[in-house]
Amino acid sequence: MSNKKHFRMSIRTKGILMIFAFALVIIMTSMTYFSLVTSNNNTEQYKTIANNLAATTASVVDPTEFNTLKEEVDVIYQASPSKPTSEDLDEGRVSEENMEAYISQYEAIQSEPVFLKVRDFLRKIESANNVYADCLYLIYLDKPNQHFIYVVDSAPEDDACPPGWIDPLYDFNSKVLDDPTIGFPAYITKTPQYGWLVTSGSPVYDSSNKVIGYACCDISMDLVRKTQADSIMTLFMYLMISLVIVSTVGAITIHFVFMRPVQNIAKVANSYDPNNIDATHEVFKDLAVKTNDELTDLAESLKKIESDVKHHIEEITIKNKELAVSQNKTKRMKELANSDGLTGVRNKVAWNSDVARQNKHIKQHKDSDFAIVMVDLNYLKETNDKYGHDTGDICLKRLAKLICNVYAHSPVYRIGGDEFAVILKGEDYADRVHLEDSFKTKIAANLADKTIIEKHKISAAIGTASYDKEKDRRVEDVFKRADKLMYACKKEMKSRK
Repeated sequence: MSNKKHFRMSIRTKGILMIFAFALVIIMTSMTYFSLVTSNNNTEQYKTIANNLAATTASVVDPTEFNTLKEEVDVIYQASPSKPTSEDLDEGRVSEENMEAYISQYEAIQSEPVFLKVRDFLRKIESANNVYADCLYLIYLDKPNQHFIYVVDSAPEDDACPPGWIDPLYDFNSKVLDDPTIGFPAYITKTPQYGWLVTSGSPVYDSSNKVIGYACCDISMDLVRKTQADSIMTLFMYLMISLVIVSTVGAITIHFVFMRPVQNIAKVANSYDPNNIDATHEVFKDLAVKTNDELTDLAESLKKIESDVKHHIEEITIKNKELAVSQNKTKRMKELANSDGLTGVRNKVAWNSDVARQNKHIKQHKDSDFAIVMVDLNYLKETNDKYGHDTGDICLKRLAKLICNVYAHSPVYRIGGDEFAVILKGEDYADRVHLEDSFKTKIAANLADKTIIEKHKISAAIGTASYDKEKDRRVEDVFKRADKLMYACKKEMKSRK
């Protein structure tokens, strides 16, 4: 037995050589963290600016002129039989033509001297704060309907919300219904119509100290976020350069200090035969690692560990089988969650998920050949009222089956009570014109079929729109066109009846 003493250096001591590398990474990570904190602080700063601009505008606008315009708008608003909101327009519950017809009622107000005076006054305030303000506008609240109605908007005519334009009251602003004086403390929204904005609204009082409406300020967050993103990207580049340098130094150190003994351990570990595990459960038995540090201790521990592995294999196998059963149950539950209980086609949850996935594909690839088909069952309410909801359900199921038969290679969704949608790709996309004609032919044949009892016959309108990379940014753009075409088809069918 040799009495030669070996110099022993612990892994802790060797690890000191790596402290510099980890410290640098931690510093850079901290810098990134603080940049994000700064970003949040900037957001709060712009909220404060929005609050101040809204309060300033509310304090200097002429309440008499505001109230005059508000009363003119409200007379038309109250008399209007329909009050479509911007949300109705975005979600296809009202057509653009109907919205334009509603807004046209207020056109005369926009040429009145008092309107022009108030609008120009708002534009002067906006111009004086053009570093921050995106637009200023005056609104008032319709408490019963929980809407707020635009009176004057400082934005250019093409972008301005005209008098009478209606936006829904967000839930997080609902406190104003109980206390009109609190207004709309600054909040951030991101919508397709208005973009990414910080919005604030302050109450405007009349001579009797009564709240007559609100002066609101919008600040675009896009430029702010872009500047912050550029700063983070610059910081990221510095981090990557530092990381490369430190990693190079660390790699050289690790190679000579750690890798050689570790490679010996890895070589033995790799000698395990995956096709004959039982025959290789003692490969660490003859492993010799003489680094006189924790790696030696690790090698001894591995020898002990391998003796226990065999005893756990059977237990792990059982658990894997249980896991597979659980995964199958989870998969089935997911399928049920995405299926419409009545018709068996996919439901609104599946539609939203697939639309989000398609939008991501459009954003990444731009070129994307697909089309949206909208189908709406005609006279469902009349059928339910005349024959009962059971008959209506039968008609819905018959329509779902017909759609599935025509669009056999595409996913079909029930997205509303009597509304169905189909996403066409591949073979069905290429044959979309013929398939729409086939659908109309089958609907006509169904209506003419004397073997089908009258209450089970179905009438449905259809519209098909294809994605256009030049003008469509999202699936919703294609959907709106398909919906519009479907309503045109419905109108034509009803005119022929």
